[in-house]
Amino acid sequence: MRLVRRGVIKAVVLLVSGILTCAPPAQAGPAAALACAGSHAPEAQLPRGWRIYSSPETGFSIGYPAGWVLIEPGDDLVLPDAVVTFMPAGDCTVDVSGMGTNLIDVSVSVAVRKSPWAARSDADSQSAMVFTRTRFCEGAAGNRYETIVYSAVVHGGSYSVALFIHSGNPGCYTPGSIVLFDRAPLLEFFDRMVGTLSIWPPAM
Repeated sequence: MRLVRRGVIKAVVLLVSGILTCAPPAQAGPAAALACAGSHAPEAQLPRGWRIYSSPETGFSIGYPAGWVLIEPGDDLVLPDAVVTFMPAGDCTVDVSGMGTNLIDVSVSVAVRKSPWAARSDADSQSAMVFTRTRFCEGAAGNRYETIVYSAVVHGGSYSVALFIHSGNPGCYTPGSIVLFDRAPLLEFFDRMVGTLSIWPPAM
């Protein structure tokens, strides 16, 4: 699976932001199943068949499906300072029926950067960790790019997890040659993956 580099030309950009608060695990609902600061997600809590990627140097771990591959360092064109990027090992352009879709590539990246607001956020994170959710949409030359990012500032760093979806404009395909990819399972998968994220004080 190759990393797809986005073109220089960018069209309309849409940005929508929201906030999620990470409550202690006993209180967290499905939509906010984000691991709290200082905790490590036990392997037993992972979905069946998933693995754990851990980065002691930057202070996080995250689960990912066994059918995905990881790339280090990550794709910084999708997410600046990406530590790792996860991508499907197989062909993501074909749906479960074997029909070709307009999905071209999909990936999940994790980035860690130093933050000037670390001292204040560390104090706040002792009870709960707040994540912002941001969505970007771009288009160029028959391509569509969507990026959804969860971000939090804690332990001296800004931690971000991004889902990148690259699809083709359906109007650019021969009628009947493809079906539209189903976006909902990708978003559900991404929320599940973010739900395995754990953050702790980094080794460095």
